[in-house]
Amino acid sequence: MATRSLAALLLAALVAACGSSSAGSPPPPPAPALGAQIDRVGRPGVSRLLLAPFDLAATRAAALDAYNASSDPAAWVGQYRPAIAASLAVWDSIDASCGNQFLAASAPPTPTTYRTLATLLADDRLSLRTDQTVCGYLGLELQAAGVGTPTPCGGRRPDEDAVDRTYSLLVAGGLTGVGDGVGIPVDVSSSAFPFLGAPH
Repeated sequence: MATRSLAALLLAALVAACGSSSAGSPPPPPAPALGAQIDRVGRPGVSRLLLAPFDLAATRAAALDAYNASSDPAAWVGQYRPAIAASLAVWDSIDASCGNQFLAASAPPTPTTYRTLATLLADDRLSLRTDQTVCGYLGLELQAAGVGTPTPCGGRRPDEDAVDRTYSLLVAGGLTGVGDGVGIPVDVSSSAFPFLGAPH
């Protein structure tokens, strides 16, 4: 009696169970239909830091869900700029120096002081220039605002701390100086696939 390999036995069992060989197997089922959008990946921290930060938990959760479900970029500025501008005023005051926030229009603040930055952040998408190779978080936005930056590509690299940059711009108007106390993992890379490090 000839011996059969484990792989052959498993294949035979599979064919018996499914009633078909691999040659005659049915086509794969169609891809599932996409449901309602439940999240959108834009600039990290924008919604968490700037959308309804002082509301009660249930109200804030509903506001964040609505924000993440919004899939029409043309409507984002009109929908979210007023709320974001109000929160920007709070962040600007944290270092007790109102008016030094990135793109703040005046000091002391007026009702329009935070309009420019609120407009930029309400359009919550990462901008990227594919004809450039030096990339970095908010690179295009900073360049357009006349801030010296070596990252004209924009985007966001895995090995940069985008949240610290956001804190710094919101509180002190600079690229660095204010952080969340969480460092960048040492095993991430911007050049070697799969880019992200091992689970920590």
